[in-house]
Amino acid sequence: MKLLNYSYQNEDDLKQYIKINSFFEKPSVLVQLFFSNQSPELMYRIRSEVIEFLPNCSLIATSTAGIIGDGTIIDDQIVLSFSVFDQSDVVSTGYKNQEIDCILDDLAHMAVNEDTKLLVVFANTFRFDSTHFLEALADRFPRCSVAGGNAGDDYKFEKCDVFSKESDDCDVVVASISSKTLEVTTQYLLNWQSIGQEMTVTKARGIEVFEINHKSVLKIYEHYLGHEIAENILECGIEFPLIFQVDDISIARAPIAINKKLGSVSFAGEIPEGSRVRFGYADVEYIEQRSRELLLQQFRFKNEAIYVYSCGSRRQMLGKYLNDELFCIDQIAPTSGFITYGEFFHDRPSGKNSLLNITTTLVTLNEISPLIPLEIHVEQLGKDKKDITLKALTTLITKTSEELDQNIHYLQQFKNAVNEASIFSISNEKGIITEVNKNFEIISGYTRKELLGSPHNIIRHPDMPKEVFEELWKTIKQGETWKGLVKNLSKDKRAYYVITEIFPIFNKDGSFREYMAIRNDVTELEESKLLLKYELDTTSKNLLEEIVNTQKEVILTMGAIGETRSKETGLHVKRVAEYSYLLAKLSGLSENEASLLKQASPMHDIGKVGIPDDILNKPGALTANEFNIMKTHAELGYEMLKSSEREILKTSAVVAYSHHEKWDGSGYPLGLKGENISIYGRITAIADVFDALGHDRVYKKGWALEDILDFFRQEREKHFDPHLIDLFFENLDQFLFIRNQMQDG
Repeated sequence: MKLLNYSYQNEDDLKQYIKINSFFEKPSVLVQLFFSNQSPELMYRIRSEVIEFLPNCSLIATSTAGIIGDGTIIDDQIVLSFSVFDQSDVVSTGYKNQEIDCILDDLAHMAVNEDTKLLVVFANTFRFDSTHFLEALADRFPRCSVAGGNAGDDYKFEKCDVFSKESDDCDVVVASISSKTLEVTTQYLLNWQSIGQEMTVTKARGIEVFEINHKSVLKIYEHYLGHEIAENILECGIEFPLIFQVDDISIARAPIAINKKLGSVSFAGEIPEGSRVRFGYADVEYIEQRSRELLLQQFRFKNEAIYVYSCGSRRQMLGKYLNDELFCIDQIAPTSGFITYGEFFHDRPSGKNSLLNITTTLVTLNEISPLIPLEIHVEQLGKDKKDITLKALTTLITKTSEELDQNIHYLQQFKNAVNEASIFSISNEKGIITEVNKNFEIISGYTRKELLGSPHNIIRHPDMPKEVFEELWKTIKQGETWKGLVKNLSKDKRAYYVITEIFPIFNKDGSFREYMAIRNDVTELEESKLLLKYELDTTSKNLLEEIVNTQKEVILTMGAIGETRSKETGLHVKRVAEYSYLLAKLSGLSENEASLLKQASPMHDIGKVGIPDDILNKPGALTANEFNIMKTHAELGYEMLKSSEREILKTSAVVAYSHHEKWDGSGYPLGLKGENISIYGRITAIADVFDALGHDRVYKKGWALEDILDFFRQEREKHFDPHLIDLFFENLDQFLFIRNQMQDG
């Protein structure tokens, strides 16, 4: 067999193309008509032309979100893909307003037999339940591979069109390929990365999801991806699918419709209620590498033809990097297909069919066993700055996420250890129990259902003096930890003793969150009078400190990323942090504000991850254009951090955005003046410049101290806040002490 793609020009040209290739002499020809931004009426006319010239052909057609052919993507055109078979039979048909069982009966009667190897299926995304159709196909014809996808409409999300040789405006069209010699294999490429916590779909109906973790699905999108994404889910949210596992297959689902009245999002395929999902994103570098590895593992020889179906969301996220993937596939065999709103995949070992999203699915066809060895040549097609920046940012997200996941895994082990080794409960500000562990149920004799929603005095022993509890509440309401021995009463009226430690837990902004109590059963020791002295293990305190320290370490590490890309040492951001803290305290900021700035200031140059290396590390002076590009790092850093709800990252965004503003208004990016510049930015500017001038950079040698001080005197009321400069000189010895203590090694 052979596969040829023809870009439609006009009727005469089509007739000449068919004649030159002698299609009319072939026993079996499948025509797949793919179109982008074209009217159905024009497509019906072209179909008539094809039937006139090739009356015995089989034909199926679909609208697309882009046409795949010969290793590239084409928009706004019409492409006819001719599959010419020597040893296979093809039958095409279309269906509208028919039950799935009736469609299956008709296929069994006229299109599917014991030699059928492949069913190519195109479905109308907005009218047809392709999920249940694929399941029914697998039940009825388990040995038939299935390929194809849901039709696209060039990202308008309004109306799709599919039709066959005989039928217009179909719900679904099918081409069956039957042969005793045809070999068919299927493969799919996803390689999207999951990120964030695992969540549960708690209310769903078919492809429509209403709630995740008992919250509105729209609120979930807004919480994790921001207000802009939530308001534009169809345009932007499809790049962040929900990913879940079915058997050993990773299933991604992208949104295709939104109902704000019902508060629901419809996805390009069903997400069953109870599914455990996570958000997904494209790590471009990982996808490039992993997709190429999978192709090389599976294919050793040149094939005769490949049908390729790739998701519209994958195209939007990967941009031109998807062309690299398609270029590799086209080296295996000539390709044709389209950009879908959902891809159909057949898993041959299990015999199951699945509706996928975000993938590239491919099916290979060979009437003769492949014999020519395959060599895939990696060719990096042209990328613009946006593509390169996307790759850098997704790599940064992946690496940072891996580090955070490792710390979370480490902390989870601490949590599990505390849960196993102690009696644990959480309560609200009124002392109402909101969470308990199994040990609490065992020692108290109450069930979890009985305990949740009850006050802690459900287990209070009458022997306990009320003064103890008055002191307890006074202590924890002051934000302090209470420790003591408590005598409790179980459900069966049995007394038991616990060493108790109660911690007030606060949100990052300082607001109250909950009370956490950790207890150890000392009943046996107390009753036998063997307990002389007992100190509660401080595992929980270490856990809380570990969380805070991990957060600070991640911020410092991210700040160092921006510096090390420009060949600077990690001590730069640490010195800037110390200078900023000192100057903040001298300027009258509170301890909390000064500490917050100390943690945030290392992120002042995080935007440099988006600056090309040839500019960032240029040893000489920058050109005007290069300097303009360099200046964008302030805004890049702000954009990366501004959407966070975390106080440290919000403050880091302010520092990144404002630390290059100048007192006289000549700075960038906004040209702010005087006290219109954030105090955090004004302080960090002095700290950053003081450290930078005194140390070698790729483009200069470090200055002598006296030259730096002369510069600061000259730039008072120009570059720098005069009041802060005065404080700097009045306390110069303290700044020099930090400088001397933290010299580069």
